[in-house]
Amino acid sequence: MGSADYIKYYNKMTPKQLKEVVKQDTEEMGYEEGHSYSGTWASKNSGINFLNGVYPGEDEAEKYILDNNDKWDCVDAALVKYKAGTEAQNTRISKEQDKLTELNEALRQREKNWFVKIDSSKSKTKGCSCGKRILTSEINSFSCSCGKSYVSATDTKAFDTAKTKISKQSDKISTLINKRGGKIIEKWVVGGWCSC
Repeated sequence: MGSADYIKYYNKMTPKQLKEVVKQDTEEMGYEEGHSYSGTWASKNSGINFLNGVYPGEDEAEKYILDNNDKWDCVDAALVKYKAGTEAQNTRISKEQDKLTELNEALRQREKNWFVKIDSSKSKTKGCSCGKRILTSEINSFSCSCGKSYVSATDTKAFDTAKTKISKQSDKISTLINKRGGKIIEKWVVGGWCSC
């Protein structure tokens, strides 16, 4: 028995209206997919848990729900409120998000290359300062089981530089998003983990 995430978005409405719509959607899911282990809200406890606070975007709300909801809980509902932004602002944000994606992909590639380099090295074992040795083909993390890093100072510096660039780019995007103008958008993000 596993679990699957199930998230839906709803336009702005009162909590009372949302409860009714979620109840109807849950009943429909039950009839279409079954009530137990369906991977839908029909497999969850009935009801709705309204989360405190207002979330600045759908991604943040969805992440919070999926990080905190359990398949045995009822669904969570998060209110999202943000400014839509002008076309020029959103274009700039999109370009900066593309740069962030490129930075993340470059870091993942650098990490992947580190593992390839270790696995293809002439030495078939790698030692740690704790005295433990491990086959290079079995290394699947950057650290020994004792917690000490296998990564050289040069590679560590390169990883840290890449992570700093990613952090600065994320901060830049957050600043641009916070400065957006335009129409205020309000909606609900509803869902959680469901038994399947």
